[in-house]
Amino acid sequence: MEEFDITAAYLHSSLEHLVYMRPPFGLDRRDDHGRPLVWKLKKSLYGLRQAGHNWMRDLFRFLTEYGLFQSQSDTSLWFKRAEDGNIELITFVHTDDGKIAGTNESVCNDFMTALKKRFNVGTHNKFIDRMFNIKVDQRNDRTIKLNMEKYIPWRGGPNVTFGFWTQK
Repeated sequence: MEEFDITAAYLHSSLEHLVYMRPPFGLDRRDDHGRPLVWKLKKSLYGLRQAGHNWMRDLFRFLTEYGLFQSQSDTSLWFKRAEDGNIELITFVHTDDGKIAGTNESVCNDFMTALKKRFNVGTHNKFIDRMFNIKVDQRNDRTIKLNMEKYIPWRGGPNVTFGFWTQK
């Protein structure tokens, strides 16, 4: 399993509609008639209402063009099938972060190469030790152990019921 983070993700996105904005304070200019000029945006910016939508549209387009298909039950989960029909790559994306798992290292490397060509990947870790604050133990036998021990209140000994302390 590997993880990645895309730097300044919203700034990669193209706009669907024309967007004009007033320049920030101190950068305002006026035309020959004294009217304030506005800026026409070429790309999405953080703070635009549609920025998140634009980013996800562009990311999902990339994933689809790469040959992945979206899970019907979770829009963040994507799969790619090998020629034999078996799943060879799984990716989970949340905004600008993602996790990938593949049947072999070359499948993951090919995906990361394509991703890096299209987007500015800032962080790429080939080994995941935590996911959503759940400890991930990748074993030599190609299995994964998920450990949620942090959420279990063992300090109470045997008198613990569903995470709440019971009276002794």
